[in-house]
Amino acid sequence: MKLIKWKIHAENRYIHLLITLIVIFILTPYVGEMHLNFPIISLIFLIAIIFILRTLELDKKLFFLLAAVGLLIFFSEFLTTMCTTVACRQDLSLVSWSIYAVFLAIAIFIMAYKIFSSSKITGDTIMGGISIYLLLGYFWTILYYLIYRFDINAFSSPDRMSHAYLFYFSFTTLTTLGYGDAYPVNKLAMILTSLEAMAGQVYLAVFVARLVGLHIIKHSAQK
Repeated sequence: MKLIKWKIHAENRYIHLLITLIVIFILTPYVGEMHLNFPIISLIFLIAIIFILRTLELDKKLFFLLAAVGLLIFFSEFLTTMCTTVACRQDLSLVSWSIYAVFLAIAIFIMAYKIFSSSKITGDTIMGGISIYLLLGYFWTILYYLIYRFDINAFSSPDRMSHAYLFYFSFTTLTTLGYGDAYPVNKLAMILTSLEAMAGQVYLAVFVARLVGLHIIKHSAQK
């Protein structure tokens, strides 16, 4: 019985990550505007980091090391709620979100390598692919946030570019929906926006092509 449970657990590595990412997706626009004294989104991100590390199948020592980095990021975000000056909050946010960006870039690369190296299609594989797509949106949200902190005029919009608005901008760019209510003005922001739109389209095309290819191979082998 324990062996069966472990096997099911191992074969469904991405479902908890996907659920966590969806929760972040739903809560971010609301929590960002509440001005709470506790970083709820950062706490959920910490949970997401743990699930990401689990999907990467790392060595125990490396797993706990990166988990400690995740805790450090959360702790620095928690400290921002205790800062009494704007400069203090901005400095701590820059540090924590910069580390987040590096971590997500590495995680996306390794997860994509594992999924595209898989020789069979499962529900978990599809969930992993969707998780990567969401992580791409979160990754670019962080990049836009970092740019905005250095240049508040990097984006033109009818409203102040809050974290929730940057989150919205990132995903409308990733899906190439682009309502036109916000657009980049800063040259670096322009480049990153173009790269995100291309990444979103290329990823979907390659992922779907991979799924179709494996599906055809599977049916050909059964004949």
